[in-house]
Amino acid sequence: MFSSSYEHTIDTKGRLSIPSRFRETLLQQYNSNNITLIVQGGCLLAYPQSVWERLLEQFKSLNPFDTQVLNAQRRFFSKAHDGIEIDGNGRVLVPPALRNQVGLKKEVVLVGSTDKFEIWDKVSWSEYLDGEQENQDKDWSLAAQVLAPTKT
Repeated sequence: MFSSSYEHTIDTKGRLSIPSRFRETLLQQYNSNNITLIVQGGCLLAYPQSVWERLLEQFKSLNPFDTQVLNAQRRFFSKAHDGIEIDGNGRVLVPPALRNQVGLKKEVVLVGSTDKFEIWDKVSWSEYLDGEQENQDKDWSLAAQVLAPTKT
């Protein structure tokens, strides 16, 4: 599982070092060195290859003649870049189109999020956190529901 957040930089060629803890999780839990990057909500979502393939299977189970499904698939899959390999130095090459779409500059924050991690521009991440202050109580309330011991 991916958790915690890490500040890193993207070099001028678009290479981003993946935190060693995230690389270990990819190898140990997902048996892969490949990720899929997709644009979502002001950041990039980085899915391990096996999780991405599971999402594809779930999409395949939807009605292919439903216009809403077709439109969602077009938007979702047109923003995805799969098969991105982590190199021997622990870096990925973030395609320029993806960097531009979410405004990634030099300083970024990688944020663990259960079965994926997110890649944010550092300024955008700070702005997101500042704007989410009022939602923290709701987040803790949800966490309490999820983590509450079950009665037997």
